[in-house]
Formats: sequence, C-alpha cells, structure tokens
Amino acid sequence: LNNLYEGIGLFYSSNNTLVNNTCAQNSQEGIYLWTSNNNTLTNNSCYKNTNNGILLSSSSNNTLTKNSCHLNAANGILVSYSSDFNTLTNNSCYNNSNDGVRLYYANSATVTANLCYNNSNDGVHLHHASSTIVTENRCYFLRILYDTPLWVGGAMRSLHRPRIREDCRYV
Repeated sequence: LNNLYEGIGLFYSSNNTLVNNTCAQNSQEGIYLWTSNNNTLTNNSCYKNTNNGILLSSSSNNTLTKNSCHLNAANGILVSYSSDFNTLTNNSCYNNSNDGVRLYYANSATVTANLCYNNSNDGVHLHHASSTIVTENRCYFLRILYDTPLWVGGAMRSLHRPRIREDCRYV
C-alpha cells in the first residue's frame, strides 16, 4: 500500500486481525492504530514510510508478532501515549532512522525476542514506560557510538521499574 496518509489505519477499532500486509512508502505510518484495542498484527511488512513502520497510540491489549519494520524515517515500532498491556514478540526492526522499538508513555508491555539492528539510535528504547518486561531481544550494529542497545529513560524514576533480562547486548 502506498498512500497519502497511513497504509492501514484502525481508529476506534477492536478485535481485528491484520495478517500478511505490505505497507510501504506511505506519507505517514505503515500501520496506525489509534484508540484501538485487542487487535492482532502478524507477519506484516512496513518499510520506507515517512514516519513509523507501526504506530500504536492510546491503543491497549494489542499483539504484534513477526512483523518486519525497516527503512522507516522514524521508528520501526512506536507504542505511545496510554498504549498499555501490549505484547511485541518476534518482530524485526532494522535500518530505521530512530529506534527499532520505542515505548513512550506506554506501560505494562511485554517486549520479547525481537531483532533490532542497524537503527540510528537504540534497538529498544523505553521512555516513561513502567511495569514493562523486556527479555530475549537481540539488538546490535548500532550506528551512533554514544547510544546504547537498550535505553531506559523516565522508567527508572517511576515506582514500577521495567524488568530487563539478558538482552540487548552488543554482539
């Protein structure tokens, strides 16, 4: 899909399944969920979009599995603003101009077994993300030397720190 805005947009939509879609070269996001809950995104390819490959905003309890997000002008996957209890598993996010996976004011997520490499900033980036589990991700070949594979900002000042285990190490 190549569109003026999003490739696929779900607005106030719940219990949908998006499988095997290609969303490329869109003026905004490849896939955009806004105030949309309990959706499943599986095996979608989102690349060369002007913003993010996949964006969840005010969208909770969604499952993202085996999606490929690369060469986007912002993040591979961005989960933001009150998007809580989302699960990101086995996604590949690489060669994005910002982060592979970014959680921004999104809580209680599970980020597991994702492959994030060659992103301009971080492989996985948590900012004001509380009660989040980040485990078994592979993050490597970062372009900027001062950035880290896993960046946690804001979350460490909260009462509920993310649980991070054996992931996002330099390879």
